[in-house]
Amino acid sequence: MMDYKAVKAKKYIEITGKVLEYKRNRNLVMAAQMYKIIVFVKDTNETIQLFTYSVVRVGQSYKFNYLKNSKIAEAVGKYIE
Repeated sequence: MMDYKAVKAKKYIEITGKVLEYKRNRNLVMAAQMYKIIVFVKDTNETIQLFTYSVVRVGQSYKFNYLKNSKIAEAVGKYIE
């Protein structure tokens, strides 16, 4: 609920980052597959952990939109260096 206002206003944090690692988490109740990913953010030289339903590959760079508190992200496009 902490990100409700951001979702309602469509205000996401936009980053460009390289996927360093991921783990697949399966939710049998929802029949969904979520990935826990570690991303190196190019602008700030930091690494952050995000959760996403987007299929991503380790070593590839993507543009992500994510919510600050829940860390739920969406890969909106591949970033070509």
